[in-house]
Amino acid sequence: MKKNGEKMKTNFIVALYAFFTIALLSTGYASVCPDLSIGGAPHPNGGGFVAATAIVDSTVVVTTNASVCEDAIVTGDAIIDEDARVKGNARIEGNAIIKGRALIYGDARIIDNAIVEGDAHIYGNALIKENAKISNRAQIYGNATIEGSSTVYGYVQVSGFAKIKDNAKVFGNARILGNSTVMSKASVYEYAYLNGYILASGNAKIRGSSQFYGKVTVLHSAEVSGSVYAKGIDIYIADNAKVLGSVLLNDSVRIYGFATVFENSILKNSAEVFDNAIVSGSVTVSGNAKVFDRALVSASLITDNALIYGKAQVVESAVVKNSSRVFGEASVGGSVNLLDASKVYGHAVMYGASSAELDGEVFESAQISGNAVVSGGGRAHGNVVIRGNALLVIDVDTGEFQ
Repeated sequence: MKKNGEKMKTNFIVALYAFFTIALLSTGYASVCPDLSIGGAPHPNGGGFVAATAIVDSTVVVTTNASVCEDAIVTGDAIIDEDARVKGNARIEGNAIIKGRALIYGDARIIDNAIVEGDAHIYGNALIKENAKISNRAQIYGNATIEGSSTVYGYVQVSGFAKIKDNAKVFGNARILGNSTVMSKASVYEYAYLNGYILASGNAKIRGSSQFYGKVTVLHSAEVSGSVYAKGIDIYIADNAKVLGSVLLNDSVRIYGFATVFENSILKNSAEVFDNAIVSGSVTVSGNAKVFDRALVSASLITDNALIYGKAQVVESAVVKNSSRVFGEASVGGSVNLLDASKVYGHAVMYGASSAELDGEVFESAQISGNAVVSGGGRAHGNVVIRGNALLVIDVDTGEFQ
């Protein structure tokens, strides 16, 4: 009688396991999660499925079209493997792996020597830790982290309290969101969009269709790229800066060594740009303006406390404004204006609809042209020319005015 009972029990387990296998094959997805009304069995070490309401160990592997399931835990020397899953209240710990068609769910963790892999998800209160990896169709979610030796990959998201850390990357269709970081050897990538307090860090890039919002910083070997828009109160970007197509940026901007910025520029208040400056088409730049050595710009505006500097140009529909300057190897450009405390300087030119105004100047090799003004203490200087509707208010140095 006892033997018959044991035999029936064994047959039942075999039948149950066969049932799970058939069910899996028929749905085209090998992992049994959620578990069919909290049955559970095979694992000792590579027989797949667990549940009855999981916690695994004995020193985990689980494969044969892996699973684990609700109230999961897993722990030391974890693996889990192809067609992985793991489920509600997930953990998984030392030497984690988890593999093809990964999922892992509510209260996720996954921990040291992490990897996760193809079709990744990972979810609420995500972590994933040192030597992180994660892979295609990545998501990762609320309270995200991901850490040392990071990489994340195709169709990325990441999410609230994001990080991703050293040796970071993140990749195709990136996002990354509230309290973003990404860190040393940063990248982020195409369709980038980060969200609040963004940083990024050493060897930064960030790329096509960039947006970012509150705060921003980006740092060394900075770049940024197509359709930039940022938002700020403390934007910075930094050395070997660039920035590029459809720029906007906003308040507290800077952008630094080997600066560029580019087409459809506007920066805004407390603007700078800096050494080896350029800036370019449809410019604004604004309050506490600067732009700097080897300046170019490509103007209409640049505004209060303006400067612009060595090897200056400024160009068409120029304005510049109060506490104006421009400087060495000056030029300026059509519809010039400048204004109070004006200067312009060495190899000066200026051009059509000229002006300058109080405390004028312009300087050596001066020219200036149609609707000229200058004003205040005047001056202009060596090889002066000045033309139609001149007013100057004197000093000049030699011929032609009108």
